[in-house]
Amino acid sequence: MEKNKLFNYKFEGNYEQIEIIRRKYYILYSITFPSPLQTPFPENSINYGRYYKSAGSDRAILIIHGLEGELFARYFASSLAKKGFSCLQITMPYAKRRIPKNKKRYLDNRKIDFSEIFITGFRQAVLDIRSAMDWLSSHYKKIGILGTSMGAIISSLAAEVDGRFNSAVYILGGGDPANMMWDSKNFLVRFYKNILQRNISLDELREKWKVIDPINYIRGNVKNIFMINAKHDYTILPRYTEKLWKALGRPKIKWLRSNHLTTIFYTPFIHKEVEKYFLNTLI
Repeated sequence: MEKNKLFNYKFEGNYEQIEIIRRKYYILYSITFPSPLQTPFPENSINYGRYYKSAGSDRAILIIHGLEGELFARYFASSLAKKGFSCLQITMPYAKRRIPKNKKRYLDNRKIDFSEIFITGFRQAVLDIRSAMDWLSSHYKKIGILGTSMGAIISSLAAEVDGRFNSAVYILGGGDPANMMWDSKNFLVRFYKNILQRNISLDELREKWKVIDPINYIRGNVKNIFMINAKHDYTILPRYTEKLWKALGRPKIKWLRSNHLTTIFYTPFIHKEVEKYFLNTLI
């Protein structure tokens, strides 16, 4: 599919909202809606969200998790809701409740082109974010996006494609996903790299994944961008963070003295920085 058509979608508007619990500073709802991109897997074709509605707020933040990072995303959603931001945290394709029941059978199938699966996953994630944005924009005037790790890569792509976000924070993200994956020292990323190597070379992957590289979609659509990254990151090497940072026009950036995993020890500091940034830019 052509790059300029990859992220087109039809607005459906089928959102189901159910109250879960009332807290002092917010009401928590579950939000479900069909993914704009339906896949052969029923589990993956429904999006599940947690909506933290802060009373009287006209500002909202869409929160996108990374691999195995949904609890971290929920922490940010609940804590930012206490500060007056309504937050919607959605589950990414093939994560948690969206994992196909027969996942192992597909991972073991050497005939499957996993480079194409990744493109489909990125495409679906971006379309899910756009669909979530449709719902948020019908309720709020100022909307930001916060993504972590893989969620930061997808968020930076989606924000540029969509063009409606007023502010964005990317934590542990980067650009050039083909080289980024090939050079990563992370065990899980190397596992997926080994699967990809069955059917494709690095040169072929670079060419194929141009359509999901956020760097290739930057149009200046997001005016307020803040990046937080780790100096010693061996999962997303700093040079790929710098590639995205330069392409975005060198926005505000903070480098932590940590690697990808030990960044979690900076969570209180990151939270304060994120909160302060959204307070100043979602106005």
